Amino acid sequence: MRGVIVEETAEQHFLKHNDAGSWIQDSAVMLSVSKEVPWYLDDGTGRVYVVGARSAAGLILTVASEVFEESGRTLVRGTLDYLQGLKMLGVKRTERVLPTGTSLTVVGEAIKDDVGTIRIQRPHKGPFYASPKSIDQLILNLGKWAKLYQLASMGFAAFGVFLLAKRALDHFLQRKRQREFHKKARAAAAQRQARDAEGDFLID
Repeated sequence: MRGVIVEETAEQHFLKHNDAGSWIQDSAVMLSVSKEVPWYLDDGTGRVYVVGARSAAGLILTVASEVFEESGRTLVRGTLDYLQGLKMLGVKRTERVLPTGTSLTVVGEAIKDDVGTIRIQRPHKGPFYASPKSIDQLILNLGKWAKLYQLASMGFAAFGVFLLAKRALDHFLQRKRQREFHKKARAAAAQRQARDAEGDFLID
């Protein structure tokens, strides 16, 4: 299958011995290679080249091939696997591509070079999408996310107001306790002075 973006991955699948004495299946990526050739969008009126689409949000690659290669069984390999607590099952090789002729909507920064070639790339700030969805669907989805972000920001704002109010209340209560303490201290000092004065009068 011809494609402008090709991604190849190889995963080693194996069984590993856990602490409970059971064998559980797991995998680890051995190889991950992504290749992209220069390509463009063509709507019938002109061409717009796309740069760095592999890192764009919403990009979905088609599985072109998927092969599982079983590991060979030998006495030496089996012994080593047993000592390591592993049982090698095999390698899964997958190839994903972005086929030529795919209908795609790309949202990003449009730049025109000196010779008049227009290209779309990731902006310094802002969204970068390469999606099979139409522009109307993307706008609708972005609108939903915008509402969620707005609600989240309102929640954070309310939480911030609560923290400020709590801090102000704590400060008010602390000042009130300090005033009551000073009031009681002054009253106790006045009573002590009164008793001392009364004692001096009796001695005289």
